[in-house]
Amino acid sequence: MKSWLLLFFTTLLFACNTTPPNKTIDGVLEVPDNRNNSDSRTLKLVYKVLKAKKAD
Repeated sequence: MKSWLLLFFTTLLFACNTTPPNKTIDGVLEVPDNRNNSDSRTLKLVYKVLKAKKAD
């Protein structure tokens, strides 16, 4: 179920991208599901950073 949600949100993020590619930073962050257990599965979090148009 989580993989379907990840796929859905990833598709949604890339389909709705209306800003030029040089204005955004995209990536995937892999984090452990349980930081207290080293054998736990990893989660892939998709992120998008929109750069500000002006410094102020």
